[in-house]
Amino acid sequence: VALKWLEAAQTGLPMCALGALSGGVRLKPGQRSAIARHVLPWAARHALHGPDLMSVYYEHELHRPLVDVRAELGVEALPAEVH
Repeated sequence: VALKWLEAAQTGLPMCALGALSGGVRLKPGQRSAIARHVLPWAARHALHGPDLMSVYYEHELHRPLVDVRAELGVEALPAEVH
């Protein structure tokens, strides 16, 4: 669901927003609340200030540690409250 919110924020495409909304329907109320409090602000920050993650060639990055890829792209991890 977090990825769909990030896609929706970065692309502005209705299909991404619909996927984010419909994916959240099956969540429990506490999980939906955590999405609203933590994931939506995270997605908005990255959409406004981060790189376009749709253009990253991830297959070339699979051999690298995730921490290094995040640092290079300037992507912070999701808040711990969401995990």
